[in-house]
This record gives sequence, structure tokens and C-alpha cells, in this order.
Amino acid sequence: MKKNRFKPVIITALMLVLLFTSYVAVANEYGSKDDPLVSLSYINEVLMPKALGDVGEVVEDKTKDYLDILDDKIRDFSDEFDVASKDPAFIDKVANKLSNQSISKVLNLDSSNILELAMGSEIIVRSGEGTFTNGFVNVTSGQNTTDGVKAMHNNLYLTAEEGQTFTANSKTTVLVFGTYEIK
Repeated sequence: MKKNRFKPVIITALMLVLLFTSYVAVANEYGSKDDPLVSLSYINEVLMPKALGDVGEVVEDKTKDYLDILDDKIRDFSDEFDVASKDPAFIDKVANKLSNQSISKVLNLDSSNILELAMGSEIIVRSGEGTFTNGFVNVTSGQNTTDGVKAMHNNLYLTAEEGQTFTANSKTTVLVFGTYEIK
């Protein structure tokens, strides 16, 4: 029975101590503007330099990784170009494309010749007859062509898409600006 008599006294004493320390903590205003839990000087002198240093390291590492990837891509492209530049078919294809790029060139086409033009090339039909595929713009009239439309003489046609064709229906003379291929 005597043991039970001291229990309430001990519990009451502990409650009073807890209440007193809580009051002291509130009264002293820990964490207030006057007495912060973390000082501004600690943030400025310790935390910020460490955080900025960590960010700098991450940025430096990522930059190095991306530069390594870019170097690998450049090396791969260079290797592929070295192989392709030794291939006679590749050299002929490039030479053909470059030789067909001129300021202007007069072409005499036979009936059924097909002239394939690269995007941005221009053509003027001087004589004869021919038809266009979709994708040409008649700059002179301001209209788009439809498939099979007959070419008008002395009108400037611009290719708006890659690989558009002009088909000669008789002996035809055309003036071409840009890249083309006769098929």
C-alpha cells in the first residue's frame, strides 16, 4: 500500500517539472527573431557555400557528361563520313548533286523525260509541253499546281516540296535554277 501512495506524488512532481520547463522555454522565446534556432551567420558562412559548392559540382559533372556524349557523336559522325567519303557511289552522288546546282541551266528534254527537282528549285518552261505534280507554286500567277496541271510558258514555278517532278510531253526547253535530276 505504501508504494501506491508515492506514485501520485511522483507523477504530480514530474508534471510540475514539465510544466515549469515548458513555461521557461516559451518565456525565453527560443527560435524568435531575437534568438533564432539557426543563426544567419551560420547560414551565410557554412550552409550557403556548401550548397553552392554542391550545385557547382553537379553542374560541372553534368556538363562533362554532355560534352563526352557530344564528343562521341562527333567521332561517330566523323568515322561514318570517312567511310562514306571513300565509297565511289557516294562520291558520284555528291558530285552529281553539286554539278546540278548552278545559277541557271537550260535543259532540252525529250518527250517522256521526267525532271525531278529538289525543294526550293525553280523552273521556267520556255517551249514545248509538260505537266507538273502537286507541290509546285506558280509564282507568276500565285497559284498552287495540282497533279497533272499543264505548264504555262514563261511562268516561274517554285518547288514547295522535295522530289517534285515535271514531265515533258514533247520536246521541251526549260530553264532550271537549283538542284535537279533527269530520270
